[in-house]
Amino acid sequence: MPPQHLDQSAGRQQGAGRVVVLSDEPEKYDGNKHLFPADVSFHDRSELDNVQKELRDIPGCTVLIYDQTCAAEKRRRRKRNLYPDPAKRVFINHHVCEGCGDCSVQSNCLSVVPRQTELGRKRKIDQSSCNKDFSCLNGFCPSFVTIEGGQLRKSRGTDTGSVLTGKLTTIPAPVLPALTGSYDLLVDGVGGTGVVTVGQLITMAAHLKAWVPRCWILPASPRKAARCSVMFAWRHRQTNCTKFASVTLRPMR
Repeated sequence: MPPQHLDQSAGRQQGAGRVVVLSDEPEKYDGNKHLFPADVSFHDRSELDNVQKELRDIPGCTVLIYDQTCAAEKRRRRKRNLYPDPAKRVFINHHVCEGCGDCSVQSNCLSVVPRQTELGRKRKIDQSSCNKDFSCLNGFCPSFVTIEGGQLRKSRGTDTGSVLTGKLTTIPAPVLPALTGSYDLLVDGVGGTGVVTVGQLITMAAHLKAWVPRCWILPASPRKAARCSVMFAWRHRQTNCTKFASVTLRPMR
């Protein structure tokens, strides 16, 4: 967080009565607080609720800055060895889990997903989307198991002579519909999982077929698109023998 940005706000140039910085690593500001305005306070992200209530009671403009790397960006950087990757994994023993959901309450993490068992719905950690935040461990639960030094087992490739490979090679090509009149396509998912990428691919494909793509992005959510719902809508219509492709990308509340 550049000090000059806080200095502009805390220096009353923008009329801010209070400026607060929250971070998952507040210790990184130790030794550098002299670079920031004296009335800027730094807190751990766990104090978010208390800080919001405090700012609510202050008249006028207040500023709350949440300094933390995006979860989806963490995973991207780790794949490129550009971000620390702790050799630690968290699992839930479903034989002990009672499905109370306290881990979801404590972490508010989408990687804590339901797991259906013969004894009812319980919880598990989706290892493919886990960003190793470990806030789920804050819950009072004996079912959590941490493994240090271990790595996820990589899936084995499909044998070219297997039955599955043989069936896949015999699947007929899909019958494409005739794009006359109007044709709508809707892709819905969680931000950071490729919804926008799918939209870009479809739009480029329309462009390469000499259609006229018309794209726009509606106002984004303050939480940005990462980890919140994102909708991609695509419409083809034919007017005066000219084909158009329309794209809408927006977070869904």
